[in-house]
Amino acid sequence: RNDRLDKLILYIDNATLPVWPSLHQKWSINNKPAPFTNLLMTANILQPIAYAAWLIAHEPSLTSTIDNNDQPYIDAAQRFLTETEITLKHYALSPLWLNPNTQLFQHANTRRMTHIDEVPSHKIGKPVSFNRALSMASVLHYVAASHRQLKQNDTLASQYEHIIRQQLSFFEQHSQINDKNNHLNKPRIWNFDANQHQETQ
Repeated sequence: RNDRLDKLILYIDNATLPVWPSLHQKWSINNKPAPFTNLLMTANILQPIAYAAWLIAHEPSLTSTIDNNDQPYIDAAQRFLTETEITLKHYALSPLWLNPNTQLFQHANTRRMTHIDEVPSHKIGKPVSFNRALSMASVLHYVAASHRQLKQNDTLASQYEHIIRQQLSFFEQHSQINDKNNHLNKPRIWNFDANQHQETQ
């Protein structure tokens, strides 16, 4: 999925990215939808692409396979990684969406967010909900693991792994193990995000 044909400029980022932004009416200015995306929407697009790269890199029968156009699958995996990392670099890992100090994903840290009501104003610049952070962390995992398997870009893989650890650590700090029924696998209880009180399990 890409936006290279329409060249829509993302409202918050003021940039064209290789993802389709939403044109949902609820994110509007003067009753006109503003092209917008958030971490969860973008992670949902990137996850299967990054997973495909990971699958090819880890499965020898795929790594050595040639497709109908005489192109090795491993070339496809490299292309998937390149395309995914363009979006990571210019979007998810930009200072607007990733806090450079805490290395936590955040709601875009700009007052422009208040104009489209994507989140309440008090959450701007604060950590995103856990489903958003962990979804994007899974993208980073597949990309980092692919680089490790292909023995390339170790420094970048380490950077991604550090960001993943920060998301998981923050999640663990704000969740509790529920051991009421003495399960073998202990379920966790957590709030929607670090600032909510609604329980999720």
